[in-house]
Amino acid sequence: MPYSPLSAFRINARRLSVALYDVAAWFLATLALTGARYDFSLEAVQWEATFQYAIWSSLVMVALGYSMGLYRGHFRIGSFQEAFRLATAVLAITLVVGVVFIIAVPSFPMGLALAVPPGALLLMAAGRWMARAAFERSLAPGAVATSEPTL
Repeated sequence: MPYSPLSAFRINARRLSVALYDVAAWFLATLALTGARYDFSLEAVQWEATFQYAIWSSLVMVALGYSMGLYRGHFRIGSFQEAFRLATAVLAITLVVGVVFIIAVPSFPMGLALAVPPGALLLMAAGRWMARAAFERSLAPGAVATSEPTL
């Protein structure tokens, strides 16, 4: 298959969209679990620490995900290998960023350090699963309508 600048852009846009989705997953998990755990009733200094946690977790996720090959096309989206690497990255973020925030930021709500990473992992994995399902369904668009029972 010949090289096309358009196909390279499409591949890079797909990888960038996965990274942006992961960033959104960290912020959405932070917001949702703050609401579930604290009913959105944090003081201003706690909100600031919470959003700093989401920002740092997102930045570390993008850097770690890039270094682990999650955003460089090393794995098929939604594969078991990608899921393992994704879980490994989230565990590393939990240990490093969570512990740093618990120790260094006294106004940070400690429960979020343990609650947000599994929520973000769930959102990231669900997004990858939906992307893979949509891609596989697009491979054979008329296969469902024209299929016959095998028995």
